[in-house]
Amino acid sequence: KRYMSIFADDITAWGLIEGPADINTVKHHYKPVFEFFEDGVLVTESLVVAGNMAAQRYHSFFKLNGTFDGVTYKRKQMAIRGITFFQFDDHDKIIKRWSNHDHAYRMGQLLGKDGEEEGKLISNTLNGPGLSANEVKDKIESLVSGFNMIHDSKLRAEFFYSFFASDVKVMGISESSAGLKELSTYIERLWQAFPDLVLIPGDIMSAWSYGASVLTGYGSHRATFEGNEASWGPMSIKLELIAHFNEQGEIDKLYLYQHSFE
Repeated sequence: KRYMSIFADDITAWGLIEGPADINTVKHHYKPVFEFFEDGVLVTESLVVAGNMAAQRYHSFFKLNGTFDGVTYKRKQMAIRGITFFQFDDHDKIIKRWSNHDHAYRMGQLLGKDGEEEGKLISNTLNGPGLSANEVKDKIESLVSGFNMIHDSKLRAEFFYSFFASDVKVMGISESSAGLKELSTYIERLWQAFPDLVLIPGDIMSAWSYGASVLTGYGSHRATFEGNEASWGPMSIKLELIAHFNEQGEIDKLYLYQHSFE
């Protein structure tokens, strides 16, 4: 009951059934989890938070004592894992959710090799249309590679901005939703202050054409930034990024959270 309280009554969830699921379907999904997963603990392996969005890579290790996925076991040791993206409403409730469960991993434990193959088919149906997880990972890695072209500022800008749709919506760089112009202004301020800033991505998560990672930047502080005068010394900065890719593989929604730099 406490866990379910984090969901809004009008939640829309993807990845549980074919098509969108409502709150009743979400409750039905979690019923066997709470009834038959004994000694289970939900462990967060990676977490990215930006704007009203969050992304989580998780696993849970437990004993199955009951029926799950149509299979009954008595205290069978097993684990589940996956990636989920969340959008929160103004009351800090989850209003939208996109899940990329590792169905092959779970079904393989329940039904062996046949179950693993069945799980792969389930993933093809439930883990979302659009870009695959590997395609999103490649896009984010390429985006970072473009950002890191510190040897050629003109090529750097051309390559980096080519990843964004002309009507991209950007959250986290101003008090309201911003666009490509505001994003360009923010990035140019970063590059002016830290012209040799390079980004190192952490774990890259993906589900339903969303991608997320914590980016750690390293460079030298050469101009005033956010009231901090240039030190001409090494610095580091952390950026949390969540991006959604459209059908053309362009970023049409970008959520950023910039931590204080050191």
